[in-house]
Amino acid sequence: MGWGAGGYGGWWGWLWVCSCSALSRTARPAFGRAVHLRLLDHAMAVWEQHFSAVANPTYIESVAGITQELDVRLPSEALAAIRERRDQANIAARYRKPIVSLQDSDLVLPEPAEFAYYAVYNAFCLHVAGRKIDPWTIVNQVLSAVGEEQAIPVLDAAVSG
Repeated sequence: MGWGAGGYGGWWGWLWVCSCSALSRTARPAFGRAVHLRLLDHAMAVWEQHFSAVANPTYIESVAGITQELDVRLPSEALAAIRERRDQANIAARYRKPIVSLQDSDLVLPEPAEFAYYAVYNAFCLHVAGRKIDPWTIVNQVLSAVGEEQAIPVLDAAVSG
């Protein structure tokens, strides 16, 4: 599962090295909205590699047994809402069922696409819905989505602007 479940020798140790590299070249130690937006562009590229705008993936909710269609445009619409700083397309309500289904394992996505999906969702929650989300969660999810080979260059580019 990705770069390890945790601990300083796994993913978190790698992230620490990566983030120290990127942060040593900038005076801004905190990841703000602008950095998140640059990172989310990479998450969207990963999402779009897995799902075209015309794809119609479906999943079955285990509790109700109802077949649902995944709205593959939702992440791009959420990113637009983040850029506009408002939810005019009912994004928050539209995320409810797929997020629950991901957590219940009713909806299974390729791992990079799942990380990209969660990155956009959490950024929406932080920057539009005003929920308390650790900004590093979004960074970690984007870096997991792009993969180990691209993570450092992606983070460096996002921080450098």
